[in-house]
Amino acid sequence: MAVLTAAFNAREVAGSCDLFAPDLLYSIQDIANGTHETMCGNLTRMLGRSDIRLHYAVPAIHEMAVTPSVLMPAIDALRG
Repeated sequence: MAVLTAAFNAREVAGSCDLFAPDLLYSIQDIANGTHETMCGNLTRMLGRSDIRLHYAVPAIHEMAVTPSVLMPAIDALRG
C-alpha cells in the first residue's frame, strides 16, 4: 500500500493502476460499473488535472475477508 500511496501522490498513473487486477470488475450501486480499463482511465483523467489537489494516505487495515473470488479489506472510513 505504501508504493500505491507514493505513486498516487506523485500523480503516477501506472503505479496507481498497479493496485487493480487486470480482470477487475467493480460495481457501485446506482452510480457506476467498470473494469480495469475504466478505473485506470478515470485515474488518468483525475491525476492529470492540475486544478484539483489530491492526497492519499495509507489506510489502516483491520482485517481481510478472503474468498476464492473476493478480497474485502476492512479499513477506516475515508476522510475528506
